[in-house]
Amino acid sequence: MKRKNKIYLSVIFAAFLMVACQDNIVDYNEGYDDKLSSDGPPKITKITASTDLVTPITEGELAQMIAIQGNNLTGIKSITFNDVEVDLSTIHSLRDRITLPVPRVIPTSVNNQVKVVTQLGEVTAPLIINVPPLILSGLDNEYAAIGDTVNINGANFDLYEITGEKGKVYFGNVEAKIDTTTSEYVAVIVPQGAAQGDKIRIVGDAADMYTPGRYKDDRGLFQDIDHYQGWTGQNWFTDGSNPGDPEPCSGLYTRVTRTLGSWEWFDFIASWYPIFDGKDYFTSPEKYNYKFEVLTLIPLKTKGIGLIFQTSYYWEPWRIVEFNTNEKWKTITVDLETIMNGMKEEQLPHENGHLGFQINIAGGQSESIDICFDNFRIVPKE
Repeated sequence: MKRKNKIYLSVIFAAFLMVACQDNIVDYNEGYDDKLSSDGPPKITKITASTDLVTPITEGELAQMIAIQGNNLTGIKSITFNDVEVDLSTIHSLRDRITLPVPRVIPTSVNNQVKVVTQLGEVTAPLIINVPPLILSGLDNEYAAIGDTVNINGANFDLYEITGEKGKVYFGNVEAKIDTTTSEYVAVIVPQGAAQGDKIRIVGDAADMYTPGRYKDDRGLFQDIDHYQGWTGQNWFTDGSNPGDPEPCSGLYTRVTRTLGSWEWFDFIASWYPIFDGKDYFTSPEKYNYKFEVLTLIPLKTKGIGLIFQTSYYWEPWRIVEFNTNEKWKTITVDLETIMNGMKEEQLPHENGHLGFQINIAGGQSESIDICFDNFRIVPKE
């Protein structure tokens, strides 16, 4: 009797399994196409941005994601833009579309073609790849000491391979050692033999150009603190020997340390300057930049620095981001035309024919400041 019960239970359980399995049956679609195979040579019908598969493009940018559309675009053996081969691990390939980034590499030979080679053939299509220029904006500290590491700022240094292995940087005719290269800067060690006024030359396989500005540029230097003859601010001057002083970038400098209340202001440099006599700085300000070195021991949060020829111009970097040089000297460049603010030279203050100039700190909220300045100058744009 027990044996019969076991047989009955087994039959019932098997029937339950059959019903359960029937509930989970998935129909196989014999017409499904995964688009992973090709049956003939490749064909390109259009090239688009990957974000807009409708609008054809005739030009592309380095590192841009694009889509090559057509037929039989699987089984990829190689893809090249001009003479630059694509890393196939970066592509996604279907029969009707290849999605991929344009390699961020400068071609050595340009034919303005993209070439696709598959296991069943090859095809080319026209596509202009635009290469961005090497951009140089200047030294982050034009008064860096010999042996110091200084950044040459700009863009695309890595693309142009301005590296220790493939690039060169010269101060005048003296080669500098390249320490670090990124897209935005190349860091070099100021070499022995670098001289005041040296131009900085950048050389690579695809570049040979000079950076704006010069090493320790003293053209148009009207206030270097060492030769100050003004009527206020001498109590802020230092040679770097006081407690907590940073190293000088060029002899004496001014270090302002105090707490200013809301909208409180004070001049810390004010004088008359014969150096401006006979110059066209203020009749043709569009030809010149205004430069100085600055170092913050406390970040500047709300105060403006008045670079004033009675033009009411205030340098306010904190409006973009809290200004902090991280206790390092940095060169600041401001277009002189911006500082002039539309004023003419005859509207500026004069005494005995000499032009007057002030630098002050003003505006903003109550704030403790600890900031250093040196080498105020007006130099030709390059």
